[in-house]
Amino acid sequence: MAGGRGVRGGPAEQTRRLPGRPLHDPLPLRTLRHRTSVVSFRWPVVVWDLDDTLILERDYVRSGFEAVAGRLEAYGADPQVAFSTLWDGFLAGTRGDAFDRLLTSLGLAGAVPIETLVEWYRSHQPKIRIEDGLLRLLGELRRAGISQAVITDGALTGQRAKAAAVGLADLVDHIVFTDVWGRGFWKPHPRAFAEVEERFGVQPEDCIYIGDNPAKDFLAPLARGWDAVRLVRDGQLHAAVASPGVQSVKDAGALARFLQLP
Repeated sequence: MAGGRGVRGGPAEQTRRLPGRPLHDPLPLRTLRHRTSVVSFRWPVVVWDLDDTLILERDYVRSGFEAVAGRLEAYGADPQVAFSTLWDGFLAGTRGDAFDRLLTSLGLAGAVPIETLVEWYRSHQPKIRIEDGLLRLLGELRRAGISQAVITDGALTGQRAKAAAVGLADLVDHIVFTDVWGRGFWKPHPRAFAEVEERFGVQPEDCIYIGDNPAKDFLAPLARGWDAVRLVRDGQLHAAVASPGVQSVKDAGALARFLQLP
């Protein structure tokens, strides 16, 4: 993990002019005020992943499967049977063709387009939540004056539905849905991380990223000079995957201690 940087915040640091920006630019001014209020905190900007970090992806999957199964009742399917088929397959590791398998097992192959099931899944109102410990930590960071953002991948309709379901816009200062730019800009593409730096008028070393998936979450931020920490929670899809070079914490309490809130 990138680390070892001391806390910045002396007078020269607080008044530095960002390259290409006049000092009266509103973003740098916000950053200067921000730095003054949280000078004792190592990272003026804390950035979160959404899926399997703030929320559990399996909860969203279960919610989506319930919604799809319910819609299939109009086609003569038993919703409980449909849901059990989907959920049992998910627990067994089935990915990618879950809806094809479902329609075949129900005798509905060709009767309902796969695209329709995908749309039902992505557009449903998710039954998901942010666990209490993380919710408290989000509030503590906000009360401390620390800026927060979320960077999240995935189909735009579904990700926006997740964000709305947990009231994410009321919990953080900025949300980056990478699918706005297209799948090619999903993590580990660096564009979202560069946008966060621009949005808050900060340098890479001012930021820390909290994620879960070693395959994509940490490559771009560490390459840019951010710090990173991995939150490992029960029920995550990638909990058993090693993350060399990135420190891991096991719960919200351990994460709060790692962040060393002022």
